[in-house]
Amino acid sequence: MSKSSYPERFVKCLHFVLEREGGYVNDPADRGGSTNKGVTQKALDGFNLRLQRPIKDVRDITNDELEDFYFTGYWRAAKCNVLPSPLDLMVFDTAVNSGVGRAVKMLQHSLELRADGDFGPKSVEALQLVIAGDRVDGLARSLLIQRRAFYQAIVANDATQIRFLKGWMNRLTHLEQESSSGTRLA
Repeated sequence: MSKSSYPERFVKCLHFVLEREGGYVNDPADRGGSTNKGVTQKALDGFNLRLQRPIKDVRDITNDELEDFYFTGYWRAAKCNVLPSPLDLMVFDTAVNSGVGRAVKMLQHSLELRADGDFGPKSVEALQLVIAGDRVDGLARSLLIQRRAFYQAIVANDATQIRFLKGWMNRLTHLEQESSSGTRLA
C-alpha cells in the first residue's frame, strides 16, 4: 500500500483484509465475477459512477483507488471508524466479504437490536453499553458465530458453493486469531 493520509487503524485493517483477498480472479463459480484485491467489477463500476469517475477494468485499479474504495465504501459506510478494536476489523472484514448492510445487521443482531442495517443512535447507544460493560470480546465472538452460520447457510442453499467454504472458514480462523491476540493490529 502507498503512504496514505488515511487513519493508521484503517490502513492496518485494510492490510489484514487484502492479505486474504488475493489478486485478480474471474472464477465462473464465484458469484462476484471479475474481482481484483477483493473488489468486484460491479462494485468498482458503481463506486466510480457515484464519484463521476470513468469506468475502468478492475484489473487496473491503483493502490490509491483501492484505499479510497475500501475507506469510503466499506470502512466509513459500516461505521468502523467508531468501533473499538477488534470490532472495527471484524465488521470491516464482514462488510468486504459479505456487504456493508449484512455487516451492520450482524453487529446489530449481536447487540440484540432490530437488525435494519442502519447504524444509527440506538446502535451507538447499545455499543456504548457493551464497551462500558467490558463485553467487546463477547460481541466479537457473536459476530464470528453469525458469519460461520451465514457461510454454512450459503452452502446448504447452494451445494456448488462448497468449494469456497474452507477458504471462508480459514478467513474466520485468521480473524479470530487476530482479534484475540494480545497484539491486535493496534
